[in-house]
Amino acid sequence: MSHAQISLKKHCNTRWSSKKQAVSTVYKELPKIIEALEELAQLGKNEEICSGAKNLVKQIKHFYFISSLIVWKNILEEIDNVNLLLQKKTITICTASKLLESLQITMRSIRNEKLPSFHKQSIVLANSLNIDSIFEGNRKKKVKK
Repeated sequence: MSHAQISLKKHCNTRWSSKKQAVSTVYKELPKIIEALEELAQLGKNEEICSGAKNLVKQIKHFYFISSLIVWKNILEEIDNVNLLLQKKTITICTASKLLESLQITMRSIRNEKLPSFHKQSIVLANSLNIDSIFEGNRKKKVKK
């Protein structure tokens, strides 16, 4: 297998930059990740690995995943930009407060105005990966009689 020249790493729960880096890497390398997982699902020597790869591909190839990836990528980029500025040694309380207020406004803007743009980006990405660009309804749970 000769696929992605990157390694996917687990993010750190307490570092926003780590979360942003993890999501950005998946976004940038998604076609290669899918290709590698599909190959692993077919050629894997271990049944557990094959099954795990098949399940991951199945989850990734849903429009819900693609849309969530786009939304999180954009949200985490905004948070990380402010986070990096807040870590500067020369920052004052006044500046930090203004940065946080600005981030709050940006998050409202994302929620109220930018989601349609993210939806369009999701459709473009899904189409480039041959993934249906519709949200599937929830499956009905079967009740045993």
